[in-house]
Amino acid sequence: MKRVMLCTIAWYERHTFIAAHARQIADNLCAIVTLRNAPESFTYNCPTFEISKKPISFSEKVSRRFGGYPKDPKVHIYTRFARILDNINPDIVLFDFANVGVLLARECISRNIPYVIHFHGYDVSKAFSDIKYRNDLLIVCGKADSVIANSKSTKTRLKRIGIPNDSIKVKYMSTSVPARYYEPRDSRWFRIVHFGSFFDVKNPLGSIKAFEYAKMKGLEGEMFMFGDGTLKAKCAEYVQKNSVTDAYILPTITNNWALRLLERSHILTQHSVQTDSGFVEGFGVVLIESMAHGRPVVTSRHGPFSELVVDGETGILFDEHDWKAQGEAFLKLSMDRRLLISLGKAAYERMKELFSYEKEKRELRSILGLE
Repeated sequence: MKRVMLCTIAWYERHTFIAAHARQIADNLCAIVTLRNAPESFTYNCPTFEISKKPISFSEKVSRRFGGYPKDPKVHIYTRFARILDNINPDIVLFDFANVGVLLARECISRNIPYVIHFHGYDVSKAFSDIKYRNDLLIVCGKADSVIANSKSTKTRLKRIGIPNDSIKVKYMSTSVPARYYEPRDSRWFRIVHFGSFFDVKNPLGSIKAFEYAKMKGLEGEMFMFGDGTLKAKCAEYVQKNSVTDAYILPTITNNWALRLLERSHILTQHSVQTDSGFVEGFGVVLIESMAHGRPVVTSRHGPFSELVVDGETGILFDEHDWKAQGEAFLKLSMDRRLLISLGKAAYERMKELFSYEKEKRELRSILGLE
């Protein structure tokens, strides 16, 4: 049986897609390596390693004390990863996030261990602003067995930085799709939810202005925004200063609670935009989670979102920064329940067909050579 080692940055609750990958290759998973915040080994029935926080060995302390310690502060990470590779001896390594591959893949190369690089978003955008990272990325990807893009949009951006088209495989992320579609509650009071960090790429202030605009035009409803980030205080200040009633800025909640709230809401919204530094979202997990639960999405034409949401069929798309069009979409769906249900049902069926957990599992296992 082919043995797979999964390597990623950290095991965060919000990174549900990384945990999904671990489950999808569970029968072949021989180890999980993270730079920090490793999961419990019993959860995935394999050893787990957190290589950035492991205590320094005696030989490393001696090297530091007598001046033989290398200048590269990451050298201990390389050494620890190398030891793990030698002890576990995997048949193939899956690097979830390309920046982890750039950091660690050289140890695989020196041992002739095949590896696959999985791109997500930030790890692509960084290549447009960091020349050294881009050059390292091209070397690492050039020696990889496969390169996975999480959307066609990501694949296009990878080609722009010089990664050959033939080496890139598009594999969409997945979500758990409920057994059946449930209609949203029949109520005049319209509930909108927004899950995501309060950073410039999410443009949370755009969604607040859209809600404010819709309220001024007669929307009877509320909007809940969950998350944390550098723009959270600014958004809260705007809501208070402009008396945007029924708009609530709240802390991050777990994925389970988010899904529960989705079931009690009417739509999900997100107003992502390309940042000044060129950052573009690589996917939109929260979008497919919403549609899997039969809730239409109102979101911007940003990055891969047009691949996920079919305008007028599973949700409503608007141009980046056009918060008035976003607000008009809120109004339209709040006043037309037949359209709301039609979009929700179509979204649910699309998720079952294209973004199911089982479909991603087959594709990932095929790329890794496990099928």
